[in-house]
Amino acid sequence: MTSHTIRPTALKYRELAFGAGAVATVAVVAGVVEFRDYLPQIVIGTALLLVVGVVCVALFFRNTKVVLEPGQVSHTNMVGYTKRIAAGSVSSVVLVHNFIVLVSLRTRTRRSDAQVFLLDPSGATLLRVRSALWGAESIALVRAAVPAVPETEHDTMEPGTMRGAYPRSIGFFEANPIVVGTLAAIAVVAVVAAVIVAIMVSRS
Repeated sequence: MTSHTIRPTALKYRELAFGAGAVATVAVVAGVVEFRDYLPQIVIGTALLLVVGVVCVALFFRNTKVVLEPGQVSHTNMVGYTKRIAAGSVSSVVLVHNFIVLVSLRTRTRRSDAQVFLLDPSGATLLRVRSALWGAESIALVRAAVPAVPETEHDTMEPGTMRGAYPRSIGFFEANPIVVGTLAAIAVVAVVAAVIVAIMVSRS
C-alpha cells in the first residue's frame, strides 16, 4: 500500500460558514429589533464570535488530516496534535454504509452517510471516518490501510443501535440525540430569559 493523505472536504466548510453567517445575522437583527440600546455590545460580541469561529474553521481545515501508511494510520486534529495508530493495535473494523443521524428535533430530519470505525481490543474507537466530511473515497482508503483486520459490515445503523452493539464506539450523548437536544433547548431558553430579565431590570 502506498501512502495516502485525506483531508476534510470543502463542502463541509461551506456548510459551517453558512451556519456561522446565519447565526450572526439572527443575532444582529434581534439586537436591532429588541435591544437598540445595547446594539454596540451585540455587534461587538457577534463580531468576536465570528472571528473565533473563522479561526477555528481555518485551523480545522488547515491542520486536520488522516495519513494512511503501510502499517500505520495517523490522525492530526485542528490544533496540530497527531495520534498514531499502529495497524497491529486495530482489533476490528466496523463499516456502516448508512449511518443515520438526527439533524433536527423539530422536523425529525435525518441524514445518513457511510462511516468506518477502527476499534481496539476493548471496543473503543481508535479512528472514525465519515464520508460526508472526508469524502466518499476515504472509506475505502481507510479500510485498505488495515487489510488483515476482520471487518463487520452493517447496511444501516443509528447512534443508539451502534452504541448497543459496540458500547465503546461512540459516546452516550451522541447515542441519545433527543435527550441532548432537549437539554440544549432548555439551556438556550434559560440563558435568553436570563439576559432579557437582566436588561429589563437594568432599564427600570
